[in-house]
Amino acid sequence: MLKRETTTSPRSLHPEKCAAQQTPSLSHQLAAFFEHWPQPLILNSAVNQPVEIDVPALAHFFDSLSQPLDAMRQNAAFFDPWEVIKLGRKEVLNTAILAWMLNPRGSHGFGALALMALLGNVQTSKGEAFPADPGRYCHVRAESSPGGDSAQRVDIEIDAENVYLLIEAKIDAPEQYDQLARYCREAESRAGARPWTVIFLTSDGRPPLTGGEYRVSCLSWQVLAEFIEPTLRRHFRQQKVQSATRSAAELSVLRFLSHIRRF
Repeated sequence: MLKRETTTSPRSLHPEKCAAQQTPSLSHQLAAFFEHWPQPLILNSAVNQPVEIDVPALAHFFDSLSQPLDAMRQNAAFFDPWEVIKLGRKEVLNTAILAWMLNPRGSHGFGALALMALLGNVQTSKGEAFPADPGRYCHVRAESSPGGDSAQRVDIEIDAENVYLLIEAKIDAPEQYDQLARYCREAESRAGARPWTVIFLTSDGRPPLTGGEYRVSCLSWQVLAEFIEPTLRRHFRQQKVQSATRSAAELSVLRFLSHIRRF
């Protein structure tokens, strides 16, 4: 009878060698890691030495700052009229100031620049560009009732020769039922042959709940400020004569644009 030969694997022949070739366990690796951890670094002992402060020189430095700081305070570089009157997030007041800024005949003195900057960045109800010039006349009304019904009051109405706009501004107030759809129907009716749109102005530029059958221009207060501010700053820099009243108007507008960016 033939004797059957059996094969033996290398693992069974040299069990200690195979064990050595296995990956060490995590506990062994951690032990080796901490065993070879470097000794704490020895910092330069000089850093622990006390630092000598020249008190008279430091006092002189702070004294030298008093004059430029006083000059800055007298110059009212940080004056903000809207902070003084606590404008905050008051929707009616902010909307009234926006209407003043967009009015070409406003007391700010820069004509239709703000309105033209806005028109250059929104589209009509047909998705077309607005005319660059609002025309020979332009009436801007805050808290207006275009159809004569006080229940249908809109925040801002812009009734110009070449354009017709309604602006519904929201800061914290919710959108009313069917509000934007009603405003779109009113604007379409009153615009006639003029290009028109309804601007829905909110803190985040969200679309309205109604009026989906119309093209509504959705803007955030921040984006509105970004549309207008560069145009006004270029205009202000080009002015060669700067009166006190013009400086006050310029400051008021720029502070307002900075204010509405935070809504």
